[in-house]
Amino acid sequence: NGFLGKHIDNSPVQDRNFIIIASKKLNDFSKGGLSYEINKRYVEIEKYVKIGDIVCNDYKVKHGVKKIKSKKNQLGRFSVVLSMHKV
Repeated sequence: NGFLGKHIDNSPVQDRNFIIIASKKLNDFSKGGLSYEINKRYVEIEKYVKIGDIVCNDYKVKHGVKKIKSKKNQLGRFSVVLSMHKV
């Protein structure tokens, strides 16, 4: 049951990263999830995505993962993150 605090990926070599959604809220975990700061509000987007969706993450936008909570019969939240680096 982890989390990733709000942050900006401020890196001179990283441009974007892609998050492949690999679990579904309420099926695999009950609370928390991927969130972005939009208009000074921290908005959770898990209700808008499904397994297999790809989220293009701009490194300049503040984001994080709110604390994940799972019930005994749930596996938790999974994702695959692919980072793009300038060469």
